[in-house]
Amino acid sequence: MQKSERQARLLGLFFGEVLRLLVKEYQRLPSPDYLSICQCLMFLDELKVLLAYWKSFCNLAVRTMLCWPFQIAFDLIENEHQAFLLNVRNRLPDSKSRVLESHNNLSNLQSRST
Repeated sequence: MQKSERQARLLGLFFGEVLRLLVKEYQRLPSPDYLSICQCLMFLDELKVLLAYWKSFCNLAVRTMLCWPFQIAFDLIENEHQAFLLNVRNRLPDSKSRVLESHNNLSNLQSRST
């Protein structure tokens, strides 16, 4: 391995470690910075962890934070990491099940408000 290849690899490892530390710090904030957490996870290519956050936001969104899943999706698209976004899309449930789930969530929300 040449010196430049080694340096590039070490630099990649260093930035990965910095991003992991940032995720931990963002999680420790009194009000966690979920948008920054998800951006760091994207750069780390931590698809499963990011999807777990996103799904938890979708479940919470019905009750408290409806805009979070959308804001995270828009921020990820803005960064234009196409390969990662394609992996995210491929891991999401198919559109029919999403429509049914959204309808059920809306029905539950409406029944709670009456």
